[in-house]
Amino acid sequence: MKRLPEKLRETFARPFGQILTEQQVLSKLAGMTGALVVSVGDTCSFALLKNNVNPDIIIYDLKNARVPVSAEVKSTLERYCPHAIRVQSPAGVITGELEKAVKSVLRAKKGSVFVEGEEDLASLIVMLHAQRGAVLLYGQPGEGIVFVEITLETKKTAQSLFKQFE
Repeated sequence: MKRLPEKLRETFARPFGQILTEQQVLSKLAGMTGALVVSVGDTCSFALLKNNVNPDIIIYDLKNARVPVSAEVKSTLERYCPHAIRVQSPAGVITGELEKAVKSVLRAKKGSVFVEGEEDLASLIVMLHAQRGAVLLYGQPGEGIVFVEITLETKKTAQSLFKQFE
């Protein structure tokens, strides 16, 4: 189990990519073909699904800002992710089972992970282990959707941050 150190909390509050509107994300994805699309978070994933964009991988926890999501969001995610790998991972922590599940769906290039706890830090695992050229999408509360194209630089940044976890 790796814990987010207090000194990195501010770093993780900032986006790791471009903050876009829902429409900007949809336009950008429409112009890309063949990229693995990973969506982390319920609101972000729901926004994609309701616009008929089916991410290859969804990581979710049925909460938004630690509050249960609406019945519509819950039913949409559960319908789209009927065989989600279920893992435990409390807030501020990356458990071994979360890391293993994320690596598993990344290797398969499809699937979903349901996190009992909080899924936010799964983005770091995606940045570490996704293939270059993959796209990571996650919500930035009150601002929009963060669009991260996985590059060598992204992976180096993720590795540097992960090494600082306790």
